[in-house]
Amino acid sequence: MSKRDIIQGSLILLFIIFIWSILRFFVFTPIKIDDGYMKPLLVKNERILASKLTKIKRFDIVAFSDFCNFKKKYIKRVIGLPGDEIHFMDDVLYINGKAVNEPYLEESKQKLTDGEPFTFDFNLEQLFGIKEIPNRKFFVLGDNRRKNKKDMKDTTTLIEKKQIIGEVKFAFWPLKVFGPITNSTEDVLEEIDS
Repeated sequence: MSKRDIIQGSLILLFIIFIWSILRFFVFTPIKIDDGYMKPLLVKNERILASKLTKIKRFDIVAFSDFCNFKKKYIKRVIGLPGDEIHFMDDVLYINGKAVNEPYLEESKQKLTDGEPFTFDFNLEQLFGIKEIPNRKFFVLGDNRRKNKKDMKDTTTLIEKKQIIGEVKFAFWPLKVFGPITNSTEDVLEEIDS
């Protein structure tokens, strides 16, 4: 191998590292899932990519950092946007007083055998002492609603916009889950017929 080949190979490697760094910093970030809040869709120790280029909408799955420890990352679903009033009653989500379907939970709800609700009753005032979600904040909730049924504060979070790392889009490890994360929510905003 000639000196020219070594220099050329080194330059190509540096270019690849540079492009990877740009993409990593501005476009996406890899994250390891450390908890079970999004079971069964996402499970502990999966590796995912979060896109930094999307505008966050209701029912998107987002990665966000802990305010006290920015190294700690969480994955949950955006349920409420700024100005929304959120409450659950009789296992039904109400946004601004209207009952809303959550089809992404149906499979988990069907597996219940203990007669208890999948999501226990609560409202924002009980959890955070507020009536509606403040400006530049989002209400997020894990799909594994029964992870800690004694205290909904463990599965719910009110986060600031600047805590959001990005929208979860792709799983890359383990290989059996490799591919886009299906977050089919087209019919989620459909209100429940009364």
